[in-house]
Amino acid sequence: MVYKNGDKYEGDWAYDLRHGLGTLWIYKGGKYVVRYNGEWRDDQPTGHGTFFDDSGDTYEGEWLNGQRHGKGRAVYGGRPVDGFGGDIYEGSFENDMKCVPQCANQLLPPRMSPHSRYLQKEQSMHETLIICNLCFQAWMWVYDVRKR
Repeated sequence: MVYKNGDKYEGDWAYDLRHGLGTLWIYKGGKYVVRYNGEWRDDQPTGHGTFFDDSGDTYEGEWLNGQRHGKGRAVYGGRPVDGFGGDIYEGSFENDMKCVPQCANQLLPPRMSPHSRYLQKEQSMHETLIICNLCFQAWMWVYDVRKR
């Protein structure tokens, strides 16, 4: 199927909706580039798939109704194939945002935790990671842009 704007979809259909395995191609700069490759349900990425952003960022993992949801791997910058030279996050996503469980031993935010004297702070371009050196659990504050 080729759309009016030049983009195209190759894959399975059900009731005139993208449904099953398929690839969405974006027509950009006189050539086609893959935007999403994977499972579709009711015209939305749902199941396992890979998304390729215009900036070169990628996400491979689980999707639900067009949003990153479940286990996945996001690469920000670097080579799309292996993430070399970029920031990589592997873990859980919920409603299109990174999701890191709180410390198993503490349900309080880190600054209020009895473990606060053991905390170590690490920062990258996209997030601040707080690691508890006592129980080796982590909290993450994410500065994340939703990927579509």
